[in-house]
Amino acid sequence: MRDNGGYDRTYHLNRIMMAAAMHNGKDKKAIPKDKMDPASWIEKYNTAHPYTKEEDNMIHGAMKTIGAEHHHTVSDHRSIEHPDTHKVSPVIGFKGYPR
Repeated sequence: MRDNGGYDRTYHLNRIMMAAAMHNGKDKKAIPKDKMDPASWIEKYNTAHPYTKEEDNMIHGAMKTIGAEHHHTVSDHRSIEHPDTHKVSPVIGFKGYPR
């Protein structure tokens, strides 16, 4: 398979897999158009997801070096775990071994 015209196979595969994840698997009907948008804002953009301010600076420096039209959509790059993360061990103690 490929997108009509063969312009962006990676984005097309992403959309195919999104639609497959939404499908009921019981028939071969298309998903109703009101359930899935035909495209997303990412259609014409690649994305980079830096985790730290330093990585964000690296991406911006690279874009300035190569030249790239871009939109900066995230300004908070702190890596913050969910409050429940690493609070309770997922391992259940057994045969005298503690949690």
